[in-house]
Amino acid sequence: SPPVSLSPGAEKLILHLQKHSIPFALATSSGTESYQAKTSAHRELFGAFHHVVLGDDPEVKASKPAPDIFLACARRFSPHSSPPPPSTSAWCWRTCPTAWRSPRQRGCRWSWCPASSSTPNSMAGATLLLPSLGDIQPELFGLPTFN
Repeated sequence: SPPVSLSPGAEKLILHLQKHSIPFALATSSGTESYQAKTSAHRELFGAFHHVVLGDDPEVKASKPAPDIFLACARRFSPHSSPPPPSTSAWCWRTCPTAWRSPRQRGCRWSWCPASSSTPNSMAGATLLLPSLGDIQPELFGLPTFN
């Protein structure tokens, strides 16, 4: 896979979360090799994530739309706490039209930043609909505002 370009607003959001020491992670169905190739042009930025859970992770038994990858991702924020933090304290920002049921099944609040090819049906159940990651207003999520 060739390196991918960042979604509009992604870099600003990642740097903002990092600046304010707000833990954030990535759950992607991409396997290790694909992930490394896709993110090769943005290694430093992707290094800011608290952790990354990939589709070929041994803890991910069933692929999306099963919530396995989101459960593994949530557990890794606080691996020594039992039970893990409640999913209702997490936000999931989705940018692709697949697997939208996964965060909803887990009880997460989730925002949809759809690709132009998304249909209204693919957005059902979203807590909030945003045109892109660039339109996120952090204060709507209980986060510090952009400076």
